[in-house]
Amino acid sequence: MKEAISAAKISEILLGACNSLEKNHIDEFRALDAAIGDGDLGITIRKGCTAIIETLKTFQTEDTGALIKKCGIQFNQANPSTFGVLTASAFIEGGKKVSGKESLTLDEIAGM
Repeated sequence: MKEAISAAKISEILLGACNSLEKNHIDEFRALDAAIGDGDLGITIRKGCTAIIETLKTFQTEDTGALIKKCGIQFNQANPSTFGVLTASAFIEGGKKVSGKESLTLDEIAGM
């Protein structure tokens, strides 16, 4: 039997990733973006991660697809930039592929 990951575990993973990005990498993203663009990528990521963190505090579901889609929508609404749209699109389309599933196998995650 393949190990499956629940919506609660996905929430935990997303929360950890967003907290890590906010605390450790925002300045790095800003500097990298400034070298080739306008330097606002760190701000975009901070706002998007904050939105995901707030979503995870209040949005409770066992539907992994609904959770992933909701996080994408909230990321984009927090900062509707090019990166926000790309990130949201990945989350929303990935969530659609696993809609209605209470847990995901690693193969299903890769398929998203």
